[in-house]
Amino acid sequence: SMIGDLLDSSLIDAGQLTVEYQPVRLEHLAQEVADELQYLTTSHQIVVEFPSSFPLADADPLRIKQVLRNLVTNAIKYAPQGGLVTIRGEVRSDDLVVSITDQGIGIAAEHLMSLFEKYFRVKASPEHQIPGTGLGLPVARAIVEAHAGRIWAESKLGEGTVIYFSLPRQGLSSIKE
Repeated sequence: SMIGDLLDSSLIDAGQLTVEYQPVRLEHLAQEVADELQYLTTSHQIVVEFPSSFPLADADPLRIKQVLRNLVTNAIKYAPQGGLVTIRGEVRSDDLVVSITDQGIGIAAEHLMSLFEKYFRVKASPEHQIPGTGLGLPVARAIVEAHAGRIWAESKLGEGTVIYFSLPRQGLSSIKE
């Protein structure tokens, strides 16, 4: 995964990140990632919550799974005591929003803007050394922005973090419903 992030970071820097759109069910991608990553932890429960009428999205399924994988992996790493990790979908008038919520250490407000910059790492306490390259979130941001979406975070220290990303409701999939 770290090698993949490094390679993708190089593609992004060179302006060569490609996105291959197709109609996808975000709730299915979220469930696949949850099932895949649940084996990494026994102290976290990964839950997927999407409305039953969640529409199709025009997106690159491999790239969106990569975003979800990076975000859920971070949620697990930054909640060292365990707890609930929730992947939730919301339908809004102009976009589809996916959020990943954890019950972890949280992020200080002054670090939220730097969160998606290359090599930025949230400092954990000395007893909780968290591995990583600081590339997962910048790669996720580049993928989401390549889809004409946006990504942002909300957090409270000691309570956890919510990372959101949105994808536009447009294209052929939005009229097939």
